[in-house]
Amino acid sequence: MQNLLGLSLGGGNTWMFVILGVFLVLMIVMSVIPQRKQKKKQEEMMNSIQVGSKIMTIGGLIGVITEYDPSTDYYTINVGTPSAPNYIIIVKNAIRTKLDDSTVVYYEPPKAEKKDEKDEIVDVKEVKETKNKSKKSKTSDEQ
Repeated sequence: MQNLLGLSLGGGNTWMFVILGVFLVLMIVMSVIPQRKQKKKQEEMMNSIQVGSKIMTIGGLIGVITEYDPSTDYYTINVGTPSAPNYIIIVKNAIRTKLDDSTVVYYEPPKAEKKDEKDEIVDVKEVKETKNKSKKSKTSDEQ
């Protein structure tokens, strides 16, 4: 008996192992090649990082590299603002990605408008007198 390929079905075990072997090799090749590409891309990104680069750490911190110590592979990053810096020391492996130069790293909250001092100062006696007057007027209305 022959199948569609014209092969004899009598020795089916050997063909089954050949097909399984081919699939196994394909699966290994398909998983190794993308992994190598990803590793190469990561290495290129790490080599392009320098002082002044904007980065994101694996913990989600976003900052600017201010200093690098090549003997220990430690980076000092500023996660604060230029006017109020907060420095953190991280290891090289803690860097997840390098951000674009157009990425906003610092957030400066809008400055609140100054209110007139007269509006802010409230005399407690005046508030109590106002409440007492409103209570007296209610009781006189009820009578």
